[in-house]
Amino acid sequence: MQSKRLVYYISIMLVIILAVSISGCGSSTTTTSTTTEQSKYGGTFRQLESSSAEGIIGIPWEIRNNAGPIVPCIDHLVTVDFQGNISPELATDWEIADDGKSITFTLRQDVKFHDGTTFDAAAAKWNLDNWMAAKKDGTQTWTSIEVIDPYTVRIDLSEFRNTVFDSLSMDYCGPISPTAYEKNGKEWAEKNPVGTGPFKLVSFNPDVGWSYVRNDEYWNGKPYLDAIECKVVLDLNVTQMMLENGEAETCTLLGAQGTEIKIALTEKGWQLIPLESGGDPFCLWPDSANAESPWSKKEVRLAADFALNKEDISLLGKGLWIPSWQLATPTHNFYDPSLTRKYDPAKAQELLEEAGYGTGFNTTIYYDATTPTDLVVALQSYFGDVGINADLKILAPSDAFLAVTQGWSNGVFAIPFGIKTNFLQSIEQNFAMQKMSFVSVLGAPEIQSYIDAGLSARTIEERAELSGQAVKYVFDEVLTIPLYRPDSLGVLAPYVHDAGFGNAADWTPELCWMSK
Repeated sequence: MQSKRLVYYISIMLVIILAVSISGCGSSTTTTSTTTEQSKYGGTFRQLESSSAEGIIGIPWEIRNNAGPIVPCIDHLVTVDFQGNISPELATDWEIADDGKSITFTLRQDVKFHDGTTFDAAAAKWNLDNWMAAKKDGTQTWTSIEVIDPYTVRIDLSEFRNTVFDSLSMDYCGPISPTAYEKNGKEWAEKNPVGTGPFKLVSFNPDVGWSYVRNDEYWNGKPYLDAIECKVVLDLNVTQMMLENGEAETCTLLGAQGTEIKIALTEKGWQLIPLESGGDPFCLWPDSANAESPWSKKEVRLAADFALNKEDISLLGKGLWIPSWQLATPTHNFYDPSLTRKYDPAKAQELLEEAGYGTGFNTTIYYDATTPTDLVVALQSYFGDVGINADLKILAPSDAFLAVTQGWSNGVFAIPFGIKTNFLQSIEQNFAMQKMSFVSVLGAPEIQSYIDAGLSARTIEERAELSGQAVKYVFDEVLTIPLYRPDSLGVLAPYVHDAGFGNAADWTPELCWMSK
């Protein structure tokens, strides 16, 4: 069976407070089973959720927060991985017009929605029209959707941007049944996703959990699992106890606070789930766009980077954090291992002297409750060693959201860099000249040129080249200060195979099987 896309990992922080403006995208590879056992049918896969699913979960273009509940119920037209490779799913082929003003998709002819109605060009158009009307990420250049024949649909564009494909492969951008929506009404559809996916939702309680049964008529072959059960558990101690007692097969999105759980369970033979993106770098974001802030000076930002011993900082992750100096990860085909800076506090003090802060200055490290306290205390200590006297200020989720969307003053904001499958979309989100988030971070014409050219590139090679140039520019100008990247998303029972977890909520439920 063909692999589903894995959405790019979004940290707990981003899921909670940035869902309005930041969304994740993903990879199409699956976690390959290392066993020689033969795949077998049967069993209920039990997953622990670390957050509730408040809000709409059945109408893809209206989902604002946790998209996890809809994932087993839907498919995508195409999937995109972190290298930019596009693979077919509900669309078997596509053609970009010579002038870049349209993309024509050929659709599969053997696909049914869960209500038994046919997925065809008319159904695809209905979904894409709604996606475009909602102004979802990646649709900015869409102008119209046209049905060419019963199984061919065309997206017309004002100009070509390769974000079209990334948008279509987002975790919740999958077609739902127009018939079910129109028959039962919008309010019903909000909690009842009727897609084409491998599983059907049978129960949903946002604060308690949700469950699915197998779609025996799935177009891509009968899924192995009989059912899936998801249970919301917010207490990490309870999560660990349930996993160790064999009451669940996995828990993802544990974040930094789940380090002890990961260590304890891997010692008992559990699998760590590798991050398909390579791990979203956890960064410090200076208010470099604020001309009155010391952080507006490149020398100050560079001094801060030299002041931090990232190898030692990564030890706080107890083997699960990897030191980071750049936004790209080894997963990317534009990763440059030469982009590093050696810990050098003497150099940091020289740079502060050059910037006019030889006697130091006062600043603030802003962070939220998902950030480990020992991390921010360590950062405060390293900064203090070179004369950067930092107060620590923890932000409530609402205040953190306001900081991202409205800015912060004279300080650095501790938050991960969320990696999308289209890396330049992440760069655009954080460093464009005009942006709706991270407004305190400096943009520049140079990086805008990399963004514009890269998002209109038609080849993987050109897109990678421009992504690499953008990464180097951010590194050279110290527009953010990466600290570390996590090496895993969560844990998976040793008897689970081909689950495909690797980024946030999306996985490969149609491929997953259990040997126990």
